[in-house]
Amino acid sequence: MVTDKDILLKIKEKLIQQGKPSYKTYESEWTGELEEEIGSCAYFNDFGYKCAVGQIIDPDLYDYEIEDRPASSSDVIDVVAQSNPDWNMDVRSVLMLGIAQRVHDIHFERLETLYPIMEKYFDENGKFDLIEYREEYGNWFLKEEIYPKVVKFQEDVMKDFVTGYDFRTALREESNHFIATDYYPAFIKIMEEIV
Repeated sequence: MVTDKDILLKIKEKLIQQGKPSYKTYESEWTGELEEEIGSCAYFNDFGYKCAVGQIIDPDLYDYEIEDRPASSSDVIDVVAQSNPDWNMDVRSVLMLGIAQRVHDIHFERLETLYPIMEKYFDENGKFDLIEYREEYGNWFLKEEIYPKVVKFQEDVMKDFVTGYDFRTALREESNHFIATDYYPAFIKIMEEIV
């Protein structure tokens, strides 16, 4: 059985080998040649590069329709699951993919620093272990032992500098919306601070 940790290590290795992020491509009006649109991620691009999540998508299952969709969208997750049938994905896996993708999109130059930080958040079975399911609420939340560190971090920073969103409010909501793409930068900053 493939674990979350196996998947993250595979993504990390392939991105390090690739050496640069995967950007969308377009035909230049001036030269007629294909160019990269810097800052605009592509799961697969015309130069053969792949983003973090693209690294684990089978090229035979890839569909251009997933471009512009976040790593947490059902279309992307379906393709990832079909490409990795031995991986038992759950909400924790999706959160891990979202953070891995955000590192690719915004922090590629720090990939070799941030991915090892993520590697500290796996349990003994290789499952990404940053959140837990609470029966009493019927939803996913940050693990109890991490929450005080997040609160302290938020008291120091107050708002996520990328999204302007108050992270503490998101953690109090009784929904799993905190794993939406907008919160990944906050998770990355939190992981750096609490390790």
